[in-house]
Amino acid sequence: MKKKSFILSCLFIVLVIYLTPAKLIEHLTPPNNQVQLSGFSGSVWSGTIGSVISKDASFSNVEFAVSPVALFAAKLSLAIEIPKGPIKGEFNISLTKELDKSIEISNANISLAAKFLEKFIPVRGASLEGKITTKDFDLMTENKKVKFIEGHLNWRSAVVGFQGQKWPLGNFSIKSSTDEKSKVITLELVKAKNKLGLQGKATLSPDGMMAFTGSISTDIDQSIYKTVALFNNGKPANGRLPIQYRQKVF
Repeated sequence: MKKKSFILSCLFIVLVIYLTPAKLIEHLTPPNNQVQLSGFSGSVWSGTIGSVISKDASFSNVEFAVSPVALFAAKLSLAIEIPKGPIKGEFNISLTKELDKSIEISNANISLAAKFLEKFIPVRGASLEGKITTKDFDLMTENKKVKFIEGHLNWRSAVVGFQGQKWPLGNFSIKSSTDEKSKVITLELVKAKNKLGLQGKATLSPDGMMAFTGSISTDIDQSIYKTVALFNNGKPANGRLPIQYRQKVF
């Protein structure tokens, strides 16, 4: 009898937690939090957030579902779907208590305006236009450093601007992968119609060194050619100019 009562009590507690309204989260969010959440509906396990506002972007009607299993590993794992905002689509995200230490994003199928990434460009004053999409994209960071990338990324109708000038660059398609042993991340340009005739691949080493090796066509807009030619890695041959670029990114 006691055993039966204990089981029923446990089931009752689980049911209460499962049915706890999501709006409770809104009241528990610290007022000085960098992300403002409001308009909750559903339960704490699955529901909709009416408004998500941060310093960099805002979203509406964000759907979420929490994985109870991940909580046992001291992680918060969410399935997210965003119908509106600067980023649209769906992805899974796994967070630890200290966000700076580890963030894992998986199965990301999203689209966003390239302009949203301008803040991450090391060149001040540069602008980006076009649409970026991902397909089955995975990303992992540790201590704010990228440690793993895998999947496909496309940049359509790409435009780069700097000092009042804009250069339409066409379309780019990138296949990304991470070597299991060396932990080197490779971003390889897949054939696509881009106005640079750009070919090649970039690598990101665990020490934070980014390197690009490839080539561009010599038969392109000369203002663009002269700029890119600053990174030449030899003389033009067969209508192409070899280029190379290295920079420490973290």
